[in-house]
Amino acid sequence: MIASQQRRYRATLIGGVAILLWSTLAILTTMTEGIPPFQLLALTFLVAFCVSTLLLLYRGETIFRRGKPNLPVWIVSVGGLFGYHFFYFVALRNAPAVEANLINYLWPLLIVLFSSLLPGERLRWFHTTGALMGLFGAFLLVAMKGSISFQSAALGGYLAAVAAD
Repeated sequence: MIASQQRRYRATLIGGVAILLWSTLAILTTMTEGIPPFQLLALTFLVAFCVSTLLLLYRGETIFRRGKPNLPVWIVSVGGLFGYHFFYFVALRNAPAVEANLINYLWPLLIVLFSSLLPGERLRWFHTTGALMGLFGAFLLVAMKGSISFQSAALGGYLAAVAAD
């Protein structure tokens, strides 16, 4: 019982740290104003690599634990992380941070809407209502800022936020 409780506390702690890291990404990105997006991406991946390597060495494991890596899985996972963060950093550099973040976090709405395209699924009234409520909430957040305007100079940032979705 105690071992399972320790695992639960550890999992909760890891989840809490993940939420903390996720929730501070936009603020920390905007604080790195002078660093170009690609360099920022390289630096963040370097930090992640170093921390992961140190953790593996601390546990007594080697970096390459299992023989041959599954190349398609590696390409999709690393490529997905690379693409997401690159476009996210570009978006926050080239568009207002609030608007870029709201566009970037449309993915939960897109999951709800596109899941209806799966076999045996359909879009129901509560899916549509929830998606519209989410869009209305985002609209209110932007409207509380004083005005809703599309800045043509920030088009590249808006498109990068959509690509990060």
